Amino acid sequence: MSKDRRSFRLWLAAAAAMFGLCSTPALADGCEPLVAALLKGNSVPWHSTVTLMMQTTVKDKAEVVSLPDAIYSRSGKGEWKKKPRDAAAAAVQIAKDWERKTCRADGTETIGGVPADIIVYRVST
Repeated sequence: MSKDRRSFRLWLAAAAAMFGLCSTPALADGCEPLVAALLKGNSVPWHSTVTLMMQTTVKDKAEVVSLPDAIYSRSGKGEWKKKPRDAAAAAVQIAKDWERKTCRADGTETIGGVPADIIVYRVST
Protein backbone atom coordinates (compact mmCIF):
# COMPACT_ATOMS: atom_id res chain seq x y z
CA MET A 1 0.00 0.00 0.00
CA SER A 2 1.38 3.44 -0.93
CA LYS A 3 2.26 6.00 1.73
CA ASP A 4 -0.32 8.45 0.24
CA ARG A 5 -3.12 5.88 0.54
CA ARG A 6 -2.14 5.08 4.14
CA SER A 7 -2.10 8.80 4.96
CA PHE A 8 -5.54 9.30 3.40
CA ARG A 9 -6.92 6.27 5.25
CA LEU A 10 -5.52 7.67 8.51
CA TRP A 11 -7.14 11.04 7.75
CA LEU A 12 -10.52 9.38 7.22
CA ALA A 13 -10.10 7.40 10.43
CA ALA A 14 -9.08 10.53 12.31
CA ALA A 15 -12.12 12.40 11.00
CA ALA A 16 -14.41 9.59 12.11
CA ALA A 17 -12.72 9.37 15.53
CA MET A 18 -12.65 13.15 16.05
CA PHE A 19 -16.26 13.80 15.14
CA GLY A 20 -17.78 10.61 16.52
CA LEU A 21 -20.49 8.52 14.96
CA CYS A 22 -24.24 9.13 14.99
CA SER A 23 -27.21 7.90 12.96
CA THR A 24 -27.89 9.43 9.55
CA PRO A 25 -30.46 8.93 6.81
CA ALA A 26 -29.88 5.94 4.54
CA LEU A 27 -26.98 6.61 2.18
CA ALA A 28 -24.82 4.59 -0.18
CA ASP A 29 -23.76 1.15 1.06
CA GLY A 30 -21.77 1.33 4.29
CA CYS A 31 -21.00 5.07 4.14
CA GLU A 32 -23.24 6.04 7.07
CA PRO A 33 -20.47 6.26 9.72
CA LEU A 34 -18.25 8.44 7.55
CA VAL A 35 -21.11 10.72 6.49
CA ALA A 36 -22.22 11.00 10.12
CA ALA A 37 -18.70 12.14 11.06
CA LEU A 38 -18.65 14.69 8.23
CA LEU A 39 -22.08 16.03 9.22
CA LYS A 40 -21.02 16.33 12.86
CA GLY A 41 -17.83 18.14 11.79
CA ASN A 42 -20.00 20.49 9.78
CA SER A 43 -21.90 21.60 12.89
CA VAL A 44 -19.21 21.83 15.58
CA PRO A 45 -16.11 24.08 15.69
CA TRP A 46 -12.82 22.40 14.79
CA HIS A 47 -9.20 23.28 14.00
CA SER A 48 -6.81 21.49 11.67
CA THR A 49 -3.13 21.99 10.88
CA VAL A 50 -1.60 20.31 7.82
CA THR A 51 2.16 20.24 7.30
CA LEU A 52 3.63 19.33 3.88
CA MET A 53 7.10 17.83 4.23
CA MET A 54 9.66 16.64 1.73
CA GLN A 55 11.82 14.10 3.53
CA THR A 56 12.68 16.00 6.74
CA THR A 57 12.10 19.56 5.47
CA VAL A 58 8.84 21.45 6.06
CA LYS A 59 7.71 22.81 2.67
CA ASP A 60 4.38 24.36 3.65
CA LYS A 61 1.94 24.54 6.52
CA ALA A 62 -1.76 25.38 6.43
CA GLU A 63 -4.31 25.94 9.17
CA VAL A 64 -8.09 25.89 9.07
CA VAL A 65 -10.59 26.85 11.77
CA SER A 66 -14.16 25.89 10.93
CA LEU A 67 -17.20 27.41 12.61
CA PRO A 68 -20.84 26.91 11.58
CA ASP A 69 -20.96 30.40 10.00
CA ALA A 70 -17.39 30.85 8.67
CA ILE A 71 -14.13 29.12 7.77
CA TYR A 72 -10.84 30.83 8.61
CA SER A 73 -7.68 29.68 6.82
CA ARG A 74 -4.09 30.66 6.33
CA SER A 75 -1.03 29.28 4.61
CA GLY A 76 2.29 29.40 6.43
CA LYS A 77 2.45 32.48 8.63
CA GLY A 78 0.27 34.47 6.23
CA GLU A 79 -2.82 36.43 7.13
CA TRP A 80 -6.03 34.67 8.10
CA LYS A 81 -8.72 34.67 5.41
CA LYS A 82 -12.41 34.44 6.29
CA LYS A 83 -14.91 32.63 4.06
CA PRO A 84 -18.55 32.85 5.14
CA ARG A 85 -20.45 29.54 5.10
CA ASP A 86 -23.92 28.18 5.61
CA ALA A 87 -23.82 24.99 7.74
CA ALA A 88 -27.33 23.91 6.64
CA ALA A 89 -26.47 24.22 2.94
CA ALA A 90 -23.16 22.43 3.56
CA ALA A 91 -25.01 19.52 5.24
CA VAL A 92 -27.27 19.16 2.19
CA GLN A 93 -24.19 19.20 -0.08
CA ILE A 94 -22.40 16.55 2.04
CA ALA A 95 -25.38 14.21 1.75
CA LYS A 96 -25.61 14.84 -2.00
CA ASP A 97 -21.86 14.29 -2.51
CA TRP A 98 -22.01 10.90 -0.77
CA GLU A 99 -25.12 9.52 -2.53
CA ARG A 100 -23.08 7.79 -5.25
CA LYS A 101 -20.21 6.48 -3.14
CA THR A 102 -19.87 2.91 -1.90
CA CYS A 103 -18.00 2.25 1.34
CA ARG A 104 -16.59 -0.80 3.09
CA ALA A 105 -14.86 -1.38 6.40
CA ASP A 106 -11.12 -2.04 6.05
CA GLY A 107 -9.91 -2.77 9.56
CA THR A 108 -9.06 -0.67 12.59
CA GLU A 109 -6.04 1.50 13.40
CA THR A 110 -5.07 3.32 16.57
CA ILE A 111 -4.69 7.10 16.39
CA GLY A 112 -3.44 8.86 19.50
CA GLY A 113 -4.30 5.78 21.56
CA VAL A 114 -7.91 5.72 20.30
CA PRO A 115 -9.07 2.88 18.02
CA ALA A 116 -10.64 4.12 14.78
CA ASP A 117 -12.42 2.12 12.09
CA ILE A 118 -10.94 2.47 8.61
CA ILE A 119 -13.52 3.04 5.87
CA VAL A 120 -12.54 2.82 2.20
CA TYR A 121 -14.86 4.35 -0.39
CA ARG A 122 -15.22 4.57 -4.14
CA VAL A 123 -17.38 6.70 -6.38
CA SER A 124 -20.04 4.85 -8.38
CA THR A 125 -20.23 6.21 -11.91
